[in-house]
Amino acid sequence: MMKEYVLPLDQRAEIRPGCITWRIMDAEGRIGQMTIWPDTDRGAISWGGNSAWGDWDWNERVLILDEDAQDGRRIIVYEDGSEKLVNQPWW
Repeated sequence: MMKEYVLPLDQRAEIRPGCITWRIMDAEGRIGQMTIWPDTDRGAISWGGNSAWGDWDWNERVLILDEDAQDGRRIIVYEDGSEKLVNQPWW
């Protein structure tokens, strides 16, 4: 049974009509929230607490986070919440 999840405060402050938001769960059972702002091609993901923000790629259906991993690789988050580290440029 999934516990109730509330939209993170930083995403809630920016939400407006037309935004797309959905719940995600990783392989370990962590529940998160992903939100896309179609008019700006931006998105955010949160596993609790503040969100990580980035650019949404409509063709690949991934969120490319603004902040890189510690080793300098890009963090790509798929629409199901799974993550992948890739060298830049990733496309």
